[in-house]
Amino acid sequence: MSQAAKMSKASKKRFAAERVAEELYACILGLGAIDNDALHEHITDFMGAGYSSSEDSPSSDEDDDDSASNSESDEPMELEETVFVPVVPEPEVPPAVIPVLEVPPVNPPVPEVPPVNLSVPAVPQVDLVEAESAQSESEGDDVELEDHTVQADLAEQLVGGVGTEEFVSPDNNEEREKIENFSRCRCKGLSCLRRFDTSYILNLRSQMVDCEMTKSERKMFLLGKISTTIHRTEMTQKTKRKSQSERKRSRTIYMVEGKRICRETFLFMHHISNNQLMALTKHYKSKGACPPRGNSGGRRQNTRAFSNSDVWRIVNYITSFAEDHGVVIPGRVAGVKCDDTRVRLLPSSENRSRIWRRYKQTMETTNAKRVAEGDSEFRIAHRSTFTKIWKKYCPFIIAMHPRSDLCWVCQQNNSAVFHSANLTDGQKAARVDKQVEHLRIVNLERDCYREMVNQSKENIGEAKLGKNAPCSRDDAMHYSFDFAQQVHIPSNPEQPGPIYFLCPRKVGLFGIACEAVPSQVNYVIDEGMSISKGSNSVISYLHDFLENFGLGESIVNLHCDNCSGQNKNRYMVWYLSWRTLHGLHTDITINFLVVGHTKFAPDWGFGLIKKRFRRTLCSSLQDVADVISSSTTSGMNIPRSVGTEGGEMFVSVFDWQDFLSPYFRPLAGIKALHHMRFSSDHPGVVFIKQFADSAETPVNILINPTAGPPRELPPPLSPPGLSKQRVKYLHTSIREFCTESTRDIVCPPPQVDST
Repeated sequence: MSQAAKMSKASKKRFAAERVAEELYACILGLGAIDNDALHEHITDFMGAGYSSSEDSPSSDEDDDDSASNSESDEPMELEETVFVPVVPEPEVPPAVIPVLEVPPVNPPVPEVPPVNLSVPAVPQVDLVEAESAQSESEGDDVELEDHTVQADLAEQLVGGVGTEEFVSPDNNEEREKIENFSRCRCKGLSCLRRFDTSYILNLRSQMVDCEMTKSERKMFLLGKISTTIHRTEMTQKTKRKSQSERKRSRTIYMVEGKRICRETFLFMHHISNNQLMALTKHYKSKGACPPRGNSGGRRQNTRAFSNSDVWRIVNYITSFAEDHGVVIPGRVAGVKCDDTRVRLLPSSENRSRIWRRYKQTMETTNAKRVAEGDSEFRIAHRSTFTKIWKKYCPFIIAMHPRSDLCWVCQQNNSAVFHSANLTDGQKAARVDKQVEHLRIVNLERDCYREMVNQSKENIGEAKLGKNAPCSRDDAMHYSFDFAQQVHIPSNPEQPGPIYFLCPRKVGLFGIACEAVPSQVNYVIDEGMSISKGSNSVISYLHDFLENFGLGESIVNLHCDNCSGQNKNRYMVWYLSWRTLHGLHTDITINFLVVGHTKFAPDWGFGLIKKRFRRTLCSSLQDVADVISSSTTSGMNIPRSVGTEGGEMFVSVFDWQDFLSPYFRPLAGIKALHHMRFSSDHPGVVFIKQFADSAETPVNILINPTAGPPRELPPPLSPPGLSKQRVKYLHTSIREFCTESTRDIVCPPPQVDST
């Protein structure tokens, strides 16, 4: 072929490519309609000029010789000089305008809705109407709108973004990480993605999801790229062979900025999935470059879909209601799984159905006024649509759940914050700061607890609970102890009706947990063995645990709640000082969690026991012990019976109060303290501090340093047993609900006086 013929062929290809690009870009940018005939003619001229491309499917024998390496798995190769890759000049276009979604006209035509009044109707203070729920609308009520971010004014910013789509910032670190970790390219040699600058890839990916480009525009942009690189003529065009064969499948070369890349890289750079690319390719093969339209469904085909202004009114009502009735509470709220900083908590008496009824009543009142003024009515969403829009645009507006055993300080502070709407900014800030400071202390004490637990886990090794000599291990261990709510026997998961109004035999539970193992020893206390829940019982059970289940640690850290009758009292302080005086431990710390925030390890063990207990028939103390043993498959819960129903005692309760009183003096201000430390290096001295970050203060509590308490244990206390009236009540009212084998054990007949 002569040089002139080659130039003529190249010019013809260049002219055809430019015409194809102009037609497609004119459609993409909305600058004119598509002339299908002219576009087809340009494409035919361009394709007939010998343009080479790669296949969507694996290459066959009829493909061109230069297609030995496909675009997905082989190294990209440079095109021959005879192949022309069109470089489309960027046309000058006016500033992009975000198209507004409108409902297409139907027959008969719908009159135009007047401009929306941006003012939100006030929520009427009326009694809630317990009307039946309205029937759900059809699926056509779904609104295809994307979420957005709220920065300042919650209602205005949130509603103002309705209709926009998510924008990927070029400075997004997550996007950069995706580019750096991209590994889908299987081409030999240099990865296709590494042939482009990172900033270019970021810009291209962000433009594909930019709110300034609609879905239709993105599809037309991709169709333009597909149309210029797809090869689907009837005959193959093998540039290195004279003979051509019939084409069995189309071929596509994926190009970006004049560089040939593999399919996976093309998908990644354009932020689309393989299914989307296949759908666009199939659409081009069947219908050409005309804009893709859904066969059914979607907002374009759904004439009942809510417009942006309809959604605006619903979202504005919800956010305005939350601003008026919700509360922003500092810190984490139990039961609320939402990390959004915009979270608004509605009172537990409110729910979506109640608020929808108020919304419906408000809109009906507003529509009545508009009709009287000669304006058209606003659409009122059914409850299902109202709920869908709420979940989509306002997931951070949540109704609180009823709860129990909450921190009273938190409730007081939160109530003060909730009722601060009419106060000055300074007064509002003071109330919020008070709650923030309270939560700071709570988190500080919780971190202290976790640090001690983690330290004990590092020291535990392979040790298990058992009888060990005091101070046989030169490390620190942590234990937590608490009482559980008492249970009753007999207990039947299929509860008989009459026993609901009766009072069966009571069984107490006292647990001491070692989080490092983890294991928990649970003391089963019969009603007849229960001397009290006071300090004598708690100290005796703790002493039994350290003697028979302790790990032999030299340093022990204890955690418990703030109950002054059981734990936080002078007798517990005296007992721990007594242990260091006689070398049972070198150092002891007792720590008290903040009132209202005392959930810790023993509650975990109690929860497992109660879960098993509610599903098991229990008619004796042995049944309760079996429930404790079977509550976990790993044997985490260990039962320890204090005594039997007949009065036999296994764990003695000692009179520590009278035993230690002559040797120690009371500790002043004990209720305000949260940390106490005892050391064998300072006998009779307790180091106290209010919080974990407070300064320690030594206080001498030993009356006579030269005459301390003896090493021997105090005298044991006799169990009180059951009163005659209680024995008679159990025998007459409860006995029939016990099993045959346990009736005489749990509910024995009352003894008859011989006199």
